[in-house]
Amino acid sequence: MKHLNRLLTLALASLTLACSPAPEEKTCVDASDISVLGQKHHPRLVMDDKDFKDVFKTVRHDIKKGIESPAVLMHRSLMEAADATLAAAPLVYEKDAAGKRILHVSRAALDRIASCAYAYRFSGDARYLAQAQKDMDAVCGFADWNPSHYLDAGEMCTAVAFGYDWLYDALSPESRALAEKTVKSHVFDTREGRWFYGAINNWNQVCNAGVVAGAVAFADIWPEESLSAVNDALASNPASVSAGYSPAGAYREGPGYWSYGTQFQILLNTELEKAFGTDFGLSGIEGFDKTMDYLVFTRGNAGKCFNYSDNPEMNFPEPALWYFAARFGKADMMESEMELLRERKYGPRLLPLFIRYAAAVDARGAKAPATMTYAGEGANPVVMTRTGWGPGDLYLGIKGGRAAENHGHMDAGSFVYDAYGQRWSMDMVRQDYSEIENLLWSCGGEYWSNAQESMRWRLCRINNRFHSTLTVNDMDHVAEGTATLDRVWDEAGKRGATLDMTEIFGDTFSSMKREAVIAEDGYLRVTDTFVPAGREAAVRWSMATPAEPEMAEDGIILRAGGVEMKLSAQGSEDLTYHIWSGNCRDYEGAIAQGEKPYPTPVWVVGYESSVPADKSTTFTATLKKL
Repeated sequence: MKHLNRLLTLALASLTLACSPAPEEKTCVDASDISVLGQKHHPRLVMDDKDFKDVFKTVRHDIKKGIESPAVLMHRSLMEAADATLAAAPLVYEKDAAGKRILHVSRAALDRIASCAYAYRFSGDARYLAQAQKDMDAVCGFADWNPSHYLDAGEMCTAVAFGYDWLYDALSPESRALAEKTVKSHVFDTREGRWFYGAINNWNQVCNAGVVAGAVAFADIWPEESLSAVNDALASNPASVSAGYSPAGAYREGPGYWSYGTQFQILLNTELEKAFGTDFGLSGIEGFDKTMDYLVFTRGNAGKCFNYSDNPEMNFPEPALWYFAARFGKADMMESEMELLRERKYGPRLLPLFIRYAAAVDARGAKAPATMTYAGEGANPVVMTRTGWGPGDLYLGIKGGRAAENHGHMDAGSFVYDAYGQRWSMDMVRQDYSEIENLLWSCGGEYWSNAQESMRWRLCRINNRFHSTLTVNDMDHVAEGTATLDRVWDEAGKRGATLDMTEIFGDTFSSMKREAVIAEDGYLRVTDTFVPAGREAAVRWSMATPAEPEMAEDGIILRAGGVEMKLSAQGSEDLTYHIWSGNCRDYEGAIAQGEKPYPTPVWVVGYESSVPADKSTTFTATLKKL
């Protein structure tokens, strides 16, 4: 009765932001929306009773018929995760090695509580209920959810909201009351003024989705707080979506962070749509409907993705794609996803969300995209192209952008290249965050600073010298300089892009452009054109590679997987080839000696030459099979 009176007071007092009257035009919620939501029976977060019945019906049907559908594969992953949770150690409050995060604990809680809640609703097995309640009680007993690193609080709130909402009728009154009290103190009372509201990256998506999960689950318990939380998300999230995906879907932070940010963006969209009948236009923001294409095209032909910036290297199945297949009618683009699912299973993160979409899609017509080239403009432009979608086909990815991006490297102009089942030009994977944070702190630096003099750029794997790009006058790239997309090539015999990289080198050149293409006879060609600004410049052309190199008289021979390729270049008589070490500890400096060597053999190959002060110069490098 107390909560009902509060709702009536809210409605009568009209404690709301101004909204347009038509539901499809609303940009925020009002007190009556929260009141209606609070009167809905649990579950109401992402799925209601009917949704669960529909999903379970599909899963049981496919299992009975022996159909290995995506929904069945997700279901099995969820049940396996729930079973593993039954034997897992208790969740405890423990910060990471940097003393900064409990994110690993929040993620474990989300995986465990959501999978057990799903398993209990599917099977009725009381063991899953008991384990979910035990984990909820444990994390709700924490003194805080580490609000100084709000991703931790956002994911933890998601975990508790799923458990509370999906298990509401079966939870003990004591556990429900503890969850209600904790979400209020650890989330609703700590979220206001947090920097993620002004962020245009994954933090905005993850934290808003987590807070809104709490708002939906606890709308009848904390109506004022829920109203405010939802409207703050609706006020701040559109700018993040626009910055992250517009105009063509290329995610600003790369494919690994696409997975993280986009999964939680879909969670937010779905929470809103299920709770209020609309996602308030978030899914309609320019580029969002094309971002599935971006992710699919980041998948190279040698089992690895275009892992620029702070992103992992391997291709992994991505459950978020089922949302786009269902929402935008793109089931026919799911061939690569189906192939990956035959090799690897999904991890449990947010699978209870995505199984709903997978169950609604008929994947039997999945095929590879008919197009061979994807061009993503925006703040961090990328172009990815190929000669086909088989493991023996050629694949090229090249990026522009700037270093001073969230998770950015000095990698403007860098490229990856796959041919004949092997990766020849690679992007090195960063070291563990806690390790490199501690390393830079010990040297008086800060990993997350993007300033030109930041010690971040001293890390070999972050610096331009260890990427497949250019270094001029032995200097770092200009961190705030931007390489823009000048032209896209998408025709038989020439697929790739031209970048304008002039800003990357400050005032050294009046113009500098890099063109990287898969050329007419099926080889890689990289053409760099320099227009000087009145001074001579030393140029280092580098390519990071996992292939074993050997110096030749007129180039460098690369060998991998029984295939031989030759790297050669033209453009100047003083051009000299080099094979540099890919081991950071072969270089002087306190930071380099603190970095871990790359876990697999890697080299940096290329050449050095010069650009005269009074003459435009063009260098053309090719990589051809012998």
